[in-house]
Amino acid sequence: MDSKGARHDKVIISDFKGTTGRGIAAAVDIDEGDVVVEIPEALLFNAKRAHESELAPIFAEVEGLDDDSVLLLFLIYEKFVNPSSKWKPYFDSLPQTFSTALGFDVYELLELDGTSLMEETIAVKEHIRGVRSPAFFFFFFFFFC
Repeated sequence: MDSKGARHDKVIISDFKGTTGRGIAAAVDIDEGDVVVEIPEALLFNAKRAHESELAPIFAEVEGLDDDSVLLLFLIYEKFVNPSSKWKPYFDSLPQTFSTALGFDVYELLELDGTSLMEETIAVKEHIRGVRSPAFFFFFFFFFC
């Protein structure tokens, strides 16, 4: 058992180089209905945690912040502003760069025409454009200026 209460004794963290990249692999036979991973709520990085953080008063001051926006701002704060973040080991474990369809230009997106990936990518890009609100400028000014 992990010292913070997470359990993952049926799987191992693996790097599938040249195929799918990082992920988990079965360490033992897993039967239907077996619990594979347990993560205590206190270890979750979510909007609830953000609303309970030292940023809660700031989030409360800004109108129009939905949970996605709060979570994004909390992530930015914890990764780039808070040097003692309890999530630092997790952030440090993430790759520095990666590629997704969100970075595709118009011509690359046209290659996906007619696929569900194109529709999903466009929907996510629209959502990202929608969260560019005055709240983000307030937040960045408050912490980075």
